Amino acid sequence: MKPGELVEHLRVRPRMFLPDDRYETMVAFVSGFDAAVDGTLLREFSGWCLDRWEHPESGFHWSALIRERALSCESDRTVNLSSDPDASVKSLLLDLLQQFFEEKDRSGKG
Repeated sequence: MKPGELVEHLRVRPRMFLPDDRYETMVAFVSGFDAAVDGTLLREFSGWCLDRWEHPESGFHWSALIRERALSCESDRTVNLSSDPDASVKSLLLDLLQQFFEEKDRSGKG
């Protein structure tokens, strides 16, 4: 399965791959997929996110950076009364992964 296909499956059919709806579970699954390919899938993902947000260097894992970003964006909007408290952060993660993989494919690094 190609990385972009994985992202689309997680977006459309998350429970086919994940036992629950928590952001942490999605992060664990994506990290496991990355580990299965010797860490090559997400090698530059943290730096790519930081560059995209014009954020200084950070020692935080990409999952923490994305949660922080989603929460800061959410605080600028009205309260999210979704039945899934992690909906916005999971959506941001999947959007970023899709864009990251598309850029890697275009540059020939994927």
